[in-house]
Amino acid sequence: MIYKTIDSKEKEIAKLKELLVKSNNEKQRAFIRADLQRIENGYKAEKDNAYYLDFYFKDNPRNILLHDIRIEHNGEVAQIDHIIINHLGIEVLESKSFSGELTIKADGSLNVKYGNKIQTFPNPIEQNNRHVKILSEFLKENMELPQNLKLFGIPISSTVLINPKTTLTNDKLPKGFLRADSFITDWKSRVDKMGAITVFKSHQN
Repeated sequence: MIYKTIDSKEKEIAKLKELLVKSNNEKQRAFIRADLQRIENGYKAEKDNAYYLDFYFKDNPRNILLHDIRIEHNGEVAQIDHIIINHLGIEVLESKSFSGELTIKADGSLNVKYGNKIQTFPNPIEQNNRHVKILSEFLKENMELPQNLKLFGIPISSTVLINPKTTLTNDKLPKGFLRADSFITDWKSRVDKMGAITVFKSHQN
């Protein structure tokens, strides 16, 4: 069941394009172009990856799907692309999409090759782990939880979704990364194998 859809960023993108046309300062234009590319890539990744999630969850009453969630808690902010909630726990998903050739390195950082240039991005799993931490603390302080969840916390897992249209050089995706079009198959397999007790045990390790 989809409870929140993706907030449109079309106005923000249009405004940046307008600023890019009006600016006569090349240094400023470079900043605007970088910001525009970042927002357009992020928005495209969220929309494309949301399609695969929506297809499965839109008619599924046992799961809640949320897109584009912002949480502010104790001075920290988490901007979460997708959240799945069911009786077994919560899945926090980060969407990534690149027009260049993507290589996921051993340390989880990302190298993206655009022609002859390579741009490096930080490990998105660590970014998502920070989101999980903020979400967990927010829920503990703002929800009435059963005693076992107060002790161990709500089971929250984390996955980075790669847009299927992204060109990948990795033969096999590292742990924590999945293509968006194969996420549901992997997720259903994990849910089928785990009962609530198994989830709690795995969360404590």
